[in-house]
Amino acid sequence: VEVALLRAEGRRGQLQGRRCAPCMRLALLRWVPLLAPHRSLRGLHAWHAVMYGKAQALRTKKCLFIDVDDTLYQNGWNTAELLTKSIATYCEDRLGISYEKSVELYKVHGTCLKGLEVEQIPHDRDHFLETVHDVHLEFGQDDKLRSVLERIDFDNVHARVFTASVESHAMRCLERLNVADVLVSQERPIIDVRAVGFVSKHSPEAFERALDAVQRTDPHVDPADCTLVDDSWTNIRAAKAKGWRTVVCGKVSRYGECASGLAEADFAIESIHDLPTVLPDFFLPPGASAPAGTADAVAVPAEATGMEGGSWEPRGARGPAAPSAQ
Repeated sequence: VEVALLRAEGRRGQLQGRRCAPCMRLALLRWVPLLAPHRSLRGLHAWHAVMYGKAQALRTKKCLFIDVDDTLYQNGWNTAELLTKSIATYCEDRLGISYEKSVELYKVHGTCLKGLEVEQIPHDRDHFLETVHDVHLEFGQDDKLRSVLERIDFDNVHARVFTASVESHAMRCLERLNVADVLVSQERPIIDVRAVGFVSKHSPEAFERALDAVQRTDPHVDPADCTLVDDSWTNIRAAKAKGWRTVVCGKVSRYGECASGLAEADFAIESIHDLPTVLPDFFLPPGASAPAGTADAVAVPAEATGMEGGSWEPRGARGPAAPSAQ
């Protein structure tokens, strides 16, 4: 009703070209095409500040979940191979499990860790996760990646790192790439295997819990508008089963399959650098950037309010692999 009244009054003219910040934001949001003439400029600003707050409460954001390993960076799966060897070594040296058994645990249960727990093989879960992920990172700073991620429209997009690994490993990767400050903040912490209750990333529960984690920190996120960017075909399938939009990173999988074989992928890109070409509505124009975490703030002076204080291409199925930590 208030919006309708404001629109009706707006037909009488503009306030001599003078608009406060909330008024401008309301106009851009198409809530108020023209501003109404008021006797009290102070009252106008105060009322429009309230209206802007209501508009902000009703607006929603798209959610963008981004994987880390073999997605934010690509190094011919060298890091993946190091992780595989690290898991096998840990299982053999500390748990007395052969390489063949660790592979069997992965194939049967989806991850090596899940196999250890289901088959009740004694182990220290936290020690296992932190130890097997402590590998040398064979990649470096990526300035092009940073420029791409800085263009994310954080006003309208909640971007969150979603990894099958542990937070410590994911953060080391982000810091090595020099993008940690762009993607991670107090309001947008990394979603790792612990955050989803130690379930496998490709399980339905992992995606439900990841979305719950996002909505706890950002109530504006639209649960019906989620997108996953990942190199894992298994994860892409799981995301699509939950109704998410999917972008598979890598035109060829680790096992040599062509990207055109995966019907569950809405888009396939050669690398993460191509993400704006398939999700243009998630990004600002080239040359523009929106500081992460500052998008929703609009200052309203106390005196004004009267109060104090790449291209479309699906992809194929991912085959079995050596043991995975999660």
